[in-house]
Amino acid sequence: MNCRKTLEIIFTHGKRRREANAPPPIAGITRVTSLKMLGVTISGKLSVSEHVGGVISSCAQSLHAIRVLRSHGMCNSVLQTVYQAVIISKLTYASSAWWGFSTAADRQRL
Repeated sequence: MNCRKTLEIIFTHGKRRREANAPPPIAGITRVTSLKMLGVTISGKLSVSEHVGGVISSCAQSLHAIRVLRSHGMCNSVLQTVYQAVIISKLTYASSAWWGFSTAADRQRL
């Protein structure tokens, strides 16, 4: 096992107020509160709010780039193709895996 690439995360129930006794940390392995696996960020409380925020930020940057392309005269049909290729793919990537862990607030943000 490569300890430099190994991370430890402890998942807890987000709605329970009682703190669980976490096991002692393993020597040489970093303990984290959120973990990015295959491009999807999941917190220790099984929340994807951090992932949703990152996707929204990334899409906002891409929309700005599309607006710049439009201001330079790119036609609407090509802009729609770019939008579908970039924005829609970012919004739907692995959505079947993380959508069930999103809250109502997360869904409104999207």
